[in-house]
Amino acid sequence: MKRAFLHSVAVRLAFRFSLIVAVTVILLSSSFIGMLNLIVQNQKSEELLQAVEIVEKGLLADKPSSFDYEKVHLPYYISYLVYLNGQGGKYTLTATNDPYLPVLEKSGRKARKYVDRDFFLDGDLNIYYFTKDVQLDSSKVTIQTALNMETDSFTRMTEQLPLSMCIILIPVFVISFFVTLFITKRTMLPVKRMTATAKELSASRLDTLLPLSKHGDEIDDLALTFNDLFRRIKIDFDRERQFTSDVSHELKTPLAVIMGQAKLLQRWGKDDAKQLDKSLSTIVRESKSMSAIIENLLQISRIENGKLKPQLERFNLFELFERLREEVLSINALVKINIDCKEKLFVIADKELLHQVFTVITSNSLKYCAQAGINPIILTFSAKETSEKTEIFIKDNGKGFDSKTIDHLFERFYRGDDSHNRSDGGCGLGLSIAKTIINAMEGSISALNDDGAKILITLFN
Repeated sequence: MKRAFLHSVAVRLAFRFSLIVAVTVILLSSSFIGMLNLIVQNQKSEELLQAVEIVEKGLLADKPSSFDYEKVHLPYYISYLVYLNGQGGKYTLTATNDPYLPVLEKSGRKARKYVDRDFFLDGDLNIYYFTKDVQLDSSKVTIQTALNMETDSFTRMTEQLPLSMCIILIPVFVISFFVTLFITKRTMLPVKRMTATAKELSASRLDTLLPLSKHGDEIDDLALTFNDLFRRIKIDFDRERQFTSDVSHELKTPLAVIMGQAKLLQRWGKDDAKQLDKSLSTIVRESKSMSAIIENLLQISRIENGKLKPQLERFNLFELFERLREEVLSINALVKINIDCKEKLFVIADKELLHQVFTVITSNSLKYCAQAGINPIILTFSAKETSEKTEIFIKDNGKGFDSKTIDHLFERFYRGDDSHNRSDGGCGLGLSIAKTIINAMEGSISALNDDGAKILITLFN
């Protein structure tokens, strides 16, 4: 439990945010203290400069030897001294209001800080001073003013600020941590609900969707993305489950036939030459039927899963119709075929897959027209194009589609009439394969009645 708490995203975010707050407070405090010290130093420099000017006025009024420091009115916290500059760096002290104030090196244009450890018996000398040279008649004097930092309350306060800020920083860090932890946990509640829902997902509950906070934020975007992923997984899972169901359902009959014929031969049929030949022919026929079912289902599965992708190219549709005509006439020379299409009509599609679709449709027309006793059988291949699409029609002169079955023609293993058996050949996958192929080429296919059966294929340019 403790480890889970420490590894929680909310705890990590809260800690990082608190650390950012702490660093920000330190930087801002340091900047504030530095700026405050700069302001104080500038203020002290101004005071020391003003004190120098006051002493200078007194010197100009009196000679250095007769200078009376009691006439100089300075703030009580400012000390000064005046000394004559001699040769070889020697000097002569002429006036001071603080006998303990040492003569220091020239400060230049700005006030300087000077510290002398253990200068006094009870402490250090810590001053801020400013010097100025003044020419008086034939002599040159130096005025030095100083401010004792040890007695300056404002300076002591600024020096204690870093320690105070560090003490304040601890509760700020702790408070910001727990406040951020609370806010982060509240923010992460939708993620927790999503996690709980995701744990309940299984193969039988793929339709369960992750909850949305309805705030339209990034968490909702994440939930929507996962929901879309689950939908696509469910579609793929249902497709595979349907594939398994279709295979097991459709292979049941040929397997039963093969098993029955094998047992018959095992019991007595092998001794009867006629029965042996009949049983073997049945086993071969049903084996071919099983092979066709499996091959067709695998083709549908490969196309739907994107493993078999149409190879789009631009070709002449009229030439494909001519090829189809030759193939049909080679099977049945009595069929009449009409082609109503421009000789230079080009479409963009997978030529071989589209040919397979045409073959499925014409095979169905020939089979059902023959069963209905239609003579002669007439097939019409036509097409018309617009700027956006090309519509392809394959029509026969048969009885057309039954109104009860027309909406189910493209379903797998659907045969449409009351002979839902194998006596007429086929396995009910032809039109399903055709629809899968056309959909893969981003087209559409539909069935209608127009003095016979008519299939409409739409390919978009």
